[in-house]
Amino acid sequence: MPRAVAAAGAIVHYLKHQLRRNIDHLTSLRCDASAEYVVLDAATQTNLELVESRGARNTSLLAVLDRTVTPMGGRRLRSWILQPLRNLHELERRQEMLADLLQETDLLAAIRAQLKLIRDIERAISRLSQASGNARDLVALKFSLQELPKLKNELQKLIERMKFGRAGSPNPPNVRQEQGATNASPARTKHAL
Repeated sequence: MPRAVAAAGAIVHYLKHQLRRNIDHLTSLRCDASAEYVVLDAATQTNLELVESRGARNTSLLAVLDRTVTPMGGRRLRSWILQPLRNLHELERRQEMLADLLQETDLLAAIRAQLKLIRDIERAISRLSQASGNARDLVALKFSLQELPKLKNELQKLIERMKFGRAGSPNPPNVRQEQGATNASPARTKHAL
């Protein structure tokens, strides 16, 4: 761990002093516990063709599974493939949630339609926080934030159906926690933009 801290410190120093980048947005560093994920080295990733295929196009695992409609979802799926969970219970919970979601075709279509309206918020915020963003990033952020309450409504419908659809089904806590981030006032955000 001391080597990782030293390496992270060197990177931060390089960004701040050599590249003269504003790094105020870096408030903390987190070390992902290798006990939570299976560590796959580059050779293993290549041999298993997890995200890139060596032969025919679009035959990697990522290409086969990727039905995401936002860049953020695509990055999350890629991360899940490259860092598979070790926790069997959590994997089974994800599978159950996906199976339930696939059963709700009408809600799935509505959620996908809402997600398509949301732009790449992560990248826009990143560019804006680095003072390299432009008006297009502000507009993308504005339109995306205006769509979040509608997406939250569709997700709430899904949660209710999942809660009552399966007897003894645990309430999906991660969805509820992530929804809390959408409670910022869209009117206040629109006014600020």
